[in-house]
Amino acid sequence: MRRLLFIVWTLLILSSCGAEAPRRIDPPRAPVPLFTFVFDDGNDTDYIVARDIFAQQGVVACSAITTDWIGTQDHLTAAQITALRDAGWEIMSHTASHPNLRSLSAAQIEDEFFRSKKALEGLGVAVRNIVYPYNKSNEQVREIAGKYYRSGRGGTNAVNTADIDPYYLKSFSHKHDLAGMERYIDTAY
Repeated sequence: MRRLLFIVWTLLILSSCGAEAPRRIDPPRAPVPLFTFVFDDGNDTDYIVARDIFAQQGVVACSAITTDWIGTQDHLTAAQITALRDAGWEIMSHTASHPNLRSLSAAQIEDEFFRSKKALEGLGVAVRNIVYPYNKSNEQVREIAGKYYRSGRGGTNAVNTADIDPYYLKSFSHKHDLAGMERYIDTAY
């Protein structure tokens, strides 16, 4: 019986010490560029034109909505905004009235962010990020944005690097300049 116990005990010890298969360690890869297309102001062409173009490519974009303009001429309706969201687009805040935020008091900035976020969330849209009108911000604007959003796009015509301020994300602005956009994409790759 002792011999049987010794064999069982030995087998248990050996099975618990079994070697794992060697892990495969892949060499580090270079980061892959990330492109985010953001359409400012909430123009109706985001829905009427861009949605189908992006869908044909199997991708989505973002629409930054100036909430006081919802349902006005040449701007998105509430139904179009929720349809973009349902199609996978990110809906972003672009303030309530589209002011130069650097020219406002702290209370006015708070009001712009609060009203914009409330209006979009009232449509059932989760709003996590803001695009500053005119790509204008300063420390005060970015500090207040941190109370409402997880990031803010601030422009500057530059590429974001690994060391980024989430409330001062860089971007390139282009209006109907397909060749310019292609150059930036090719450069990033």
